Order: sequence, then structure tokens, then C-alpha cells
Amino acid sequence: MPPPNPPRPRPSDDDDFEVVDEAPPPKPARPLPPLPGQPAAKPAPRPAPPAAKAPLPVARAAPKPAPRPAAKPAFEVVDDTEVEVSAKSRTAEVRKPARAARADDDDDRPRKKKAKKGGGARTGDDYADEVREQRLREFEYTWPTVFLVLGVGMAVTGAIGSGGGEGALSVILVIAGLFFSIPVSIATLMGVGLVCGINYGRFGPAILKIAAVTFVVNGVYFLCEWFKVPIFIAGPIGCAAAFGLFKTMFDLDNGETNTSMGAINVVSFLLKWLVIVVVAIIVAKSGGKVDLDDGGGSGSGQTWRDRGSGPGAGVMPDDEPEDPDDP
Repeated sequence: MPPPNPPRPRPSDDDDFEVVDEAPPPKPARPLPPLPGQPAAKPAPRPAPPAAKAPLPVARAAPKPAPRPAAKPAFEVVDDTEVEVSAKSRTAEVRKPARAARADDDDDRPRKKKAKKGGGARTGDDYADEVREQRLREFEYTWPTVFLVLGVGMAVTGAIGSGGGEGALSVILVIAGLFFSIPVSIATLMGVGLVCGINYGRFGPAILKIAAVTFVVNGVYFLCEWFKVPIFIAGPIGCAAAFGLFKTMFDLDNGETNTSMGAINVVSFLLKWLVIVVVAIIVAKSGGKVDLDDGGGSGSGQTWRDRGSGPGAGVMPDDEPEDPDDP
């Protein structure tokens, strides 16, 4: 018996197998003739030809847009001095700067108000100058005057409360001492300012500030003496008041305040010792003669040395007469 035919391989199993349709498509079948007794079949209507498309519009160049006017800027940066040409006269005009730079801008002195022409509105610079001058005037004159009046009141009240009439004399001595202490302080501050580069302001306000500090500090000491405050408490209070007022009135930092007050204290200490030495030399040259007349004598100006020349003269009340038998 012959072996059966092996199965044919499927096209999908062979990689080199490809199905190609080479036969032409079959012709359409002819319509059958109509049977007897039946009307002839109408031919199928032909499809209507496609409607003619409307012609595309011809591309035309779009008109250029009209140029827009240039927008006016909200602000304009101009130089301080620029030249403008007038349309009428065709002559150059120099525009003045809105605010000319002053040569004395570094000067802190209060300036007098200038009369305004035409009554125009104030500008921001004018308002800033007025505020600056007002604050400078308050710093240089108003507050030092307030502290000076306060210090005088404290000194007079404390002196009269602690010593009565003698306290008033102490206030007078403080006022007289200002004529010596203020020049010394001003000269010292000028030297310190030149050496250390410290600015103390103008001469007139500096005198007012030093007088205010002096009276406030003395007023603190007089009040402490009136209320029997110990010196180890009154001393730090007076030093703190002097340091704070000096720093605030002259607008200094802590280092500049310590340097300035230290220089003033050293110079004052040396001058006091110089005065003491001069007075001692004058007393020594005068021979030490002191008028001890209690007002009941003849006012002859005798001293204890002169009175010792006569019998019983120059004897102190506690002295005992010498015993002639005493060896």
C-alpha cells in the first residue's frame, strides 16, 4: 500500500512563500435580455459629474497699516542744563536746572527762608529744606535751652534746700565758674576735634550745650546733698547724667564721648592743681601773715607773730603760764 500523501505546508509556515494576485479582475457580467412580456430594464443612472468648484480668489497684497503716532512717555530724563531752540526766534535758550547745587550744602547752620517770587507752589526740595532747618534749630537751640533752664532750676532748688542763703552763694559761684570752665572746655574740644577728627558743631550752640550740661550735673549734686544721698550714690548718678547729656547734645557715639569727656576732665584737673600751686606760692611769698582780728580790736592788722613781741601777747587760750622753777 503506498504511503499517504504528506500534508501540504500552509503558506504561513513558509517564510519565503508569498501570495501574488496576478489574474486580472473579471469582466462585469452582461445584463440578461428581458424575458418576453417584461419591460426592458432601465439602465442604471450614471452618477452626476462633480460640480465645478468655485475658482479661488486671487491673492492680493494687503495694504500697509497707517503708521501710529509715537506714544508720549510718562516722564523724560533731561540734563541739568540743556539748550533749547525756540521756533519763533530760532535763538538758543539755556534751561536752568531745577535746583542748582549749593556750595554750602555741607554747612549745617539754619538758613533764612528766601522770599518766593510769584507765589508758586512749594516743591519737594523746598519742603525737605524747611524740615531740615527746623530739626537743626531744635537740636542746636531748643533742647539745650530747655535743659539749661531745667538745670538752673534744679541747682537753685537744691542749693537753697540744702544750705539756705549759703546755698544761693554756691549757685552764684557755679555761674561765675562757667566763665572759666566754658573757655577751657571749648579749647579742649577744639584740640580733641583736630587730633581725633570729631565734629562738635558750631561755636555758639556748643557754648549753650556745655552750660546746660554743667548746670544739670550740678543740679543733680545739689539735690542729692539736700536729700542726704551718700556720695557713692550721687557720684555715679551725676556721671551718668553728664555722659548721657554730652553724648545726646553733641550727637556722638560712646567712644567719641569717652574721649571728649576724658580730655576735659584731665585738663580741668591739671588746671586746678596749677591754681593751687600758684596760690601756695603767693601765700609763701607774703610771709604767711593772716589777719586774725575778730573785729573788736583797733584793726591795726597785727599777726600772731607780731603779737608775740610783747608780754602776754600771742598766748593761746589753752596755753598755761610757764613756771619759773621749771628747768
